[in-house]
Amino acid sequence: MLDANYDAEGTDHFFAEGSDWENDNIPEEELAWLRDDLAQNKKPTVVFCHHPLYEFYKEGSKFHVTNFAEVQQILQENSWVVACLHGHVHKEDVSIINGITYITRLGMVDFSGIENNAFSIV
Repeated sequence: MLDANYDAEGTDHFFAEGSDWENDNIPEEELAWLRDDLAQNKKPTVVFCHHPLYEFYKEGSKFHVTNFAEVQQILQENSWVVACLHGHVHKEDVSIINGITYITRLGMVDFSGIENNAFSIV
């Protein structure tokens, strides 16, 4: 799931593709990559992941990364991680957990009308 990183004007961005929406666990080799890369690039960082990286339940079902606590621990060990952005749940949510802002956006396919536009510019 974690598969890319790029630097945009001094801010690191990590991307998780989330193409397998039924397997929401981040494998150990990707956690090691995240841990190592964050340790080397000490600048403001935003992490993008299809599945929420915090505990998120909707209508009695689990919609977050299974090993979110392990991912959060890695992020919290690197104080330059400022935010994580997610989708998957088709619901708006903002949570601040141990100083990191976790933002989940509304799905772009659920509702019509400009008032329900989920398009975002980061």
